[in-house]
Amino acid sequence: MRLPAFAKKTNLILCILWAVAIFLCGCAEDKTSENAVVVNKYSGATGMEQTAVIEYTMPKTNPNILTDYCGYESTEEKRAVIVSDYIPDSFAVVDRETGDIVYEGRIILKTSSSGSGFGGKSKDEGKVSAKSVGYADFSDFTTPGTYYIKCEKIGLSFDFEIKEELYLELLNEALEE
Repeated sequence: MRLPAFAKKTNLILCILWAVAIFLCGCAEDKTSENAVVVNKYSGATGMEQTAVIEYTMPKTNPNILTDYCGYESTEEKRAVIVSDYIPDSFAVVDRETGDIVYEGRIILKTSSSGSGFGGKSKDEGKVSAKSVGYADFSDFTTPGTYYIKCEKIGLSFDFEIKEELYLELLNEALEE
């Protein structure tokens, strides 16, 4: 069976159009300007630098040595809490300005009644962390100033102040607001 002449022409035109469409596929003009920065919202990249620039904010974490952020009255009891898998034997109070150790003491290991450490439940129950708790008592140290606590293999606490009449100062600040 022979095709009529118009059918041959139609098939030829369709084949040519099909070939042109395949050839031009992907050759469309890019509509973004040359200076435009395209940011992949999943990559964190902000530009086309040689070294990748990644915007990332570190989450705020607490140290394993917890002190009173308001500070301590110079004549009152002063304790820090140490929470870690490893509790060292000693701690040091360090002057923030000079970096000198101004007081050293022993850490009192606190265990629960079940003897497991933190939380009073054994590790076998799977509900409480296996971290231990210790207390650093530095009530004997009374010199006013700004300090931090340092422990071997644990790190540093946040800075804290020792002041005379600290609670009176805090009360006055609260009443002013």
